[in-house]
Amino acid sequence: MTLNKYYSLTIALIFLDQLSKILVVNTMEFQSTIVVTEYFSWHYVRNYGAAFSFLADQGGWQKYFFISLSFVASIALIIWMKKRH
Repeated sequence: MTLNKYYSLTIALIFLDQLSKILVVNTMEFQSTIVVTEYFSWHYVRNYGAAFSFLADQGGWQKYFFISLSFVASIALIIWMKKRH
């Protein structure tokens, strides 16, 4: 798979992730569930922290910290991928 295909796949997945979040917020009641199959269902909950609400009770700095961390990690991965190809 070429590098451009990886970028395209990444952008498509980000788009689908954001689209699914918009659909849930606009069409579901808070804390409701839609069962799709026995193994898959949509639950509308809010997580104001990181994974499993880690740091959710902090003052809001964690949002900017994790955005910055994600940005740095993304840039590092892009540089690494370009060096390998």
